[in-house]
Amino acid sequence: RKRGLDLKRDLIDSLGDEVVGACAPSTGPVTDAPLPWNRMDRLLAVSLVNVDAFTQAVGALKQIAWGPAADRLFTKRDFLGESIYTFHARPGTRDAMSRGFSYAIANHTFLIGIGAPAMVENALQGMRDREGAFWKRDDVKAALAGMPSDAAWMQFAALSMVHASLFDMGERVGGNTGRAGAGDGEGGQPDTPAKPDTAVTSLPSGMVAGHTVKTADGIFSTVRIFYQQP
Repeated sequence: RKRGLDLKRDLIDSLGDEVVGACAPSTGPVTDAPLPWNRMDRLLAVSLVNVDAFTQAVGALKQIAWGPAADRLFTKRDFLGESIYTFHARPGTRDAMSRGFSYAIANHTFLIGIGAPAMVENALQGMRDREGAFWKRDDVKAALAGMPSDAAWMQFAALSMVHASLFDMGERVGGNTGRAGAGDGEGGQPDTPAKPDTAVTSLPSGMVAGHTVKTADGIFSTVRIFYQQP
């Protein structure tokens, strides 16, 4: 307890049971090379059961963490009638987390975006039924058409992003673990193979969509891959 804040009562108990997470390429120069996971912007949306208590708890945590400087470190601005607070980290960094974050509390939901504020802005637009062009694409509509309304969990992603990021992750893991004794053929880790270029990693063009349903008989998951026909 500090500054009248009870973390369990005011913060944790104020959270609801609905959580949505998303990753997307950060805003900036257009490139054909999909970004690895650690350089994508991220969004986490959590439902709230006690908005007032949660809002006060967040304000208290900011004061505990940054003191009087909190108001200067966070930029507040209006967006579609809601307030977005943005914390700007040091410039020139590539990792999403180190580029700062933004948050908003709207529609009984806590929205926090790591990286560019566009993730929170897009979520607020969606709450106003102002869907972006991405959600109006025919391939996206086809992938989401079979999602049941009572699903306990859902996922949706562009295949090219998933494959390219997995290749990048494998390269990073191999590079970190395969240096000592690399290539010596005597139990050492092999050298990291050459990473395929964008023409190869982006070949799986389409969407992957999945969902999980809980029934009296158990928990059932379904994942479907939608390839774009040439």
